Amino acid sequence: MTEPVTVPELLRRTLDAQGFSQVDLAEQTGLSPKHINQILQGDIPLSPHCAWLIGYATGVPAEVWLTIQAVHTVWHITQEQPPRGAPIIPKLRRQRDTLRAEAGRLQSRLDSVKQLAVAAHRAAAFQVSLHPDNPELEYIEATCRQLLASLGVEPTVRLEGT
Repeated sequence: MTEPVTVPELLRRTLDAQGFSQVDLAEQTGLSPKHINQILQGDIPLSPHCAWLIGYATGVPAEVWLTIQAVHTVWHITQEQPPRGAPIIPKLRRQRDTLRAEAGRLQSRLDSVKQLAVAAHRAAAFQVSLHPDNPELEYIEATCRQLLASLGVEPTVRLEGT
């Protein structure tokens, strides 16, 4: 891509087309001739306030001046070599994010294992006292086994009748 037009170039063309001198523009804007010259030389960037003043004097809106400056600035930046090590930073961030996500998954698994260990410990001593002839005995035993299995604990339920 070729270098886009700069504010100084367009301002010179605009002044020439309108028959203005630097002094005329300074008088119209209230800026010093030195300040106008610095803008035309590209020594200083165009501030939003100066863009508004120049826009008022030339009839070219401030948005145009600021957009031209922004486009040129971005073009100039993209022409520079990235700082040494810059490409590795996004890669390291992705790796960091992946490791954080994995750590979160591992923490969740650890929490589940802790809960299962507590449930297993409680289940190891799980006993129900019922009369052996109670018709609910089989249902309760099956429910207890199902509950323990859902917790990932090998069901070793002992139902004792009184």
